[in-house]
Amino acid sequence: MHRSFLVLALLFPSCRTAAVDLAAEREALMEADRAFARETAARGVEGWLDFHLEDAHNVPATGPVVVGHAAIRDRMTAFLADTTQVFTWEPVSAEVAADGSLGFTYGDWSTTDGATDSVTSKGRYLTVWKKLNGEWKVTADIGNDAR
Repeated sequence: MHRSFLVLALLFPSCRTAAVDLAAEREALMEADRAFARETAARGVEGWLDFHLEDAHNVPATGPVVVGHAAIRDRMTAFLADTTQVFTWEPVSAEVAADGSLGFTYGDWSTTDGATDSVTSKGRYLTVWKKLNGEWKVTADIGNDAR
């Protein structure tokens, strides 16, 4: 009897893992994206990078893909430090893989003129997230301009 159970446990390892509460994970991922926006607004490139994996990919609407913290820092520092504009985004939705290890968010972003509060550019984004040690981290970020 015990031997049969052992064989079944080895054949069906998914039976030994806890079920993932996908609704809770989607909400946690939405909150991670909102926290990403808040920290970037408050801390600039350091807030931006804190949410990225070391080997993350940023895929801009134009220009080359940048990979890793150093390249992402080089690309984003001036943009995020520009006090004449305000960069914001808001997630619209999130989805999470059945095992809870990967997910994505998408939403709308905009930049506004800091002096007039008028929108100067806007678009959509898709961010791919990986869960490591219980924390959601950006593994790829893609944006486009709505022209």
